[in-house]
Amino acid sequence: MGGFAHRIIVLKWYNLDWTISLAYVTGRNKKLIHEAIHTYDLPIPDYAVGDVGATIYKPDKNWSNIVEWQEHIQKSWHHLGWEALKEVLQDLSFLLLQEPENQHEYKLSYYADLEIDKHSLKEDVFIALSGPPLYGQR
Repeated sequence: MGGFAHRIIVLKWYNLDWTISLAYVTGRNKKLIHEAIHTYDLPIPDYAVGDVGATIYKPDKNWSNIVEWQEHIQKSWHHLGWEALKEVLQDLSFLLLQEPENQHEYKLSYYADLEIDKHSLKEDVFIALSGPPLYGQR
């Protein structure tokens, strides 16, 4: 394509009101996101998705959580936190609970052997979660 028509399209494209946002998406918590930004001299993003998607931060001066996202997660977790879910999974001996700093209100993290049969793992977790309702909720 060339000529006049091409120039018109390029001019229209160039004059669009482009709004570009920078977002970091990571498994890290807020503290580790801050450390990475400072260590690697990264620009401050418009948003940071952390804790493996459990939190979305708006990096204002307080790095506030996006409330709407927290409400969405609360509903999908039936307003129960990670500690309630931990109780349901406590009998699964092949899961080793990660350190407290790796947990978040709506993020529960475990270590598992890399050689574990992933199909069996999923099945056992599903069975555990299909048990009696937690604290009368489901």
